[in-house]
Amino acid sequence: MFRGKNYKASIASFDKTNSFEPEEAMKIVVDTAKAKFDETIELHVKLGVDSRHADQQVRGVCVLPNGTGKTVKVLVIAKGEKADQAQAAGADFVGAEDMIAKIQNEGWFGFDVMITTPDMMGLVGRLGKVLGPKGLMPNPKSGTVTMDIVKAINDVKAGKVEYRVDKTSIVHVPIGKKSFGPEKLLENFTVPKTEPYEGLSYFEGKRVATSYPVILSRFFREKGIAAEIHEIAGSVEIAPSVGMADAIFDIVSSGGTLVTNGLKEVEQVLFSEAVLIGGRALSDDKRQILSQLLFRIEAVERSRGLKYVLMNLPHAKIPEAVRILPGMKSPTILPLAQEGWSSMHVVINERELWSKIEQLKAIGAEDILVLSLEKMIR
Repeated sequence: MFRGKNYKASIASFDKTNSFEPEEAMKIVVDTAKAKFDETIELHVKLGVDSRHADQQVRGVCVLPNGTGKTVKVLVIAKGEKADQAQAAGADFVGAEDMIAKIQNEGWFGFDVMITTPDMMGLVGRLGKVLGPKGLMPNPKSGTVTMDIVKAINDVKAGKVEYRVDKTSIVHVPIGKKSFGPEKLLENFTVPKTEPYEGLSYFEGKRVATSYPVILSRFFREKGIAAEIHEIAGSVEIAPSVGMADAIFDIVSSGGTLVTNGLKEVEQVLFSEAVLIGGRALSDDKRQILSQLLFRIEAVERSRGLKYVLMNLPHAKIPEAVRILPGMKSPTILPLAQEGWSSMHVVINERELWSKIEQLKAIGAEDILVLSLEKMIR
């Protein structure tokens, strides 16, 4: 492939095999941006998640302190007071049925972001097939379906970016332009995800959404906190993003749903756990049921943190691969139709996954497939 002299000079100016601190990385990015236009600088992060599972989805929004360097045109679908607020806040386009008809009938897309109120989603939902593929469909998780129209417009205009893990478990997000310089790019790169929390006084006068108002009321009363509690049945975690609350009180297990919605745990009100208790005088039938239940629970427990790895490799490399990837007893080896090649199946710890895959590729392994384990039965 032909490479220009600017590209060759840029590649030669740093060592690709090294890792760099953010400060140095930003300087290299700016120094090697040779295009005649103002290039966009992007951040790409490989995450150790399986994006096929709902509890491992990573999605959220944040406002970059120095913006994105792009002028964003905002369309607000709202009526009455909310429409007036949108006009005053600087929305480029404001409307309701008229704007929906313009998009449907004229194919008009002269905007970058659409913001709407929850009561208008029935109308906006008709455009799902045309807005969805273009990434323009309003979503509570990205803060574009909200009652706080003014804040949503201000955030977008100030440089709000949305990020979401893709099918290959990578997050892609712009963090500015070359013209920002290393300092401003670094500030955007290190922007905190959430506002500072300095203790329970944070909740004074705040709106808190929960499905457990009695427990939360008692907790706040004991701590002397006067907060406004809103009872919601289900999907509590989206309340802040749609402008219904400033915080939530909910049951947390792994915390994956919190991360997905741009939230973090700051206080533990109470701790609970599920415990299996069996009486000493159980009948034989009940003991058999208990044994079956324990067997199934242990199968799930054993599979945690493990990955099932399949790969094709030259038959001559099997001994070397076995040394790299020992199985529980030994790997499963199956001959392939192609002469001299075999398929190896093995279970390994997720913490060792990437280092082992690099070693396997180095000895000639191909078509490596990594699968999640649901249960491990012995």
